[in-house]
Amino acid sequence: MLGARKFAQRVLLSGVVGALLLLTADLIIQPFSGVSSELLPTGAMTALFGAPCLLWLLTKQKFASSFKAEEVANKVYHPKPFALVSLILALLLAVVTALAVLLGRTQVGWGFSGDLSILDLRMPRVFGAIFAGCGLALAGTMVQRITVNPMASPEVMGISSGAALALVLCAWFGFTPTRIEQIVYGGVGAALVMIVILQFSKRSNYAPSQLLLTGIAVSAALDAILRVALSSGQDNVQALLTWLSGSTYLASYNDVFALGLGIIVFGGATYAASRWLDILNLGQVSAVSVGVNTKQTRLFLLVMASLLTALSTLVIGPLSFVGLLAPHIARALGQYKAKNQLVVACLVGSILMVSADWLGRTIWFPWQFPAGLMASVVGGAYFLLLLRKGS
Repeated sequence: MLGARKFAQRVLLSGVVGALLLLTADLIIQPFSGVSSELLPTGAMTALFGAPCLLWLLTKQKFASSFKAEEVANKVYHPKPFALVSLILALLLAVVTALAVLLGRTQVGWGFSGDLSILDLRMPRVFGAIFAGCGLALAGTMVQRITVNPMASPEVMGISSGAALALVLCAWFGFTPTRIEQIVYGGVGAALVMIVILQFSKRSNYAPSQLLLTGIAVSAALDAILRVALSSGQDNVQALLTWLSGSTYLASYNDVFALGLGIIVFGGATYAASRWLDILNLGQVSAVSVGVNTKQTRLFLLVMASLLTALSTLVIGPLSFVGLLAPHIARALGQYKAKNQLVVACLVGSILMVSADWLGRTIWFPWQFPAGLMASVVGGAYFLLLLRKGS
């Protein structure tokens, strides 16, 4: 926007602008740091100042929904029988679930236990992990197909950050909401983020590039506020650290029931709209030529993805990588149609979350590792393996 067109000019000018932005942010927050014996992180404040600027810039740019023909690399498809893949994954999920419920580690070592008191502690966590993995896998599949971007994921849209921020702000201001109030506040936060994203993307008919950039800007701003809140050192805020890591510790039967019901309702609606996902993945021109209202279709699918992400976040906490990884594994297993990919991604996401919860609960016994962080560790390693095979 400052007139730099050549590469060398852009490199030089962007470096100067970046230095000025960081220095300005640091100078602005210095008078406010240490007021309550805390230090405000400069990086978080830079993102907090920069996100509104990015949103403003997005309103000045026009993002068409890819009307022109584009060169794409020739893809080689290796489809596999959907029924066979689904059956194998369902059996694997049943085995992993049984092990997570029955097999554990105590002071005397490994062992199976059918004690009802122990099962009452394990089962809500396990089934919460199953439904959360399923919800994020559905949301990830939709977001990647809506944006036609294989690196898109639910957390990029900022929905989970909105739910997390609402609860952190409650703790920051000294409120101690009940479990039902936590779900309500988190739902309001996720809904507000969704409204902002939809409003900023409305002019471009919810073009993929506009959706992603708006989500990135909103997510950066919310993460910055989260980091500032965590840097305050308040006990109420610090108590949420485990939940912010994606933990199943607080999952109860009521939470699992509500999450499962939401997954069935919104997941069913998503599955019914799977044909739209197939058509949108062909591009704007092809979708319009067969009579699809791309604006309304993207809006509906984005709302479904947001609701699924918000539900999973409210019960388990902000989870990353599951929504990104599950759709890729489903494609690696030979499922390219949207409805097949949705089902297989659900099974993969559930297996990943249950495995992560069980590993985090047993490997470092008696200490426990949050399922969200463990899923990122396990999933990240497998994702790197997929990328190597793909190259």
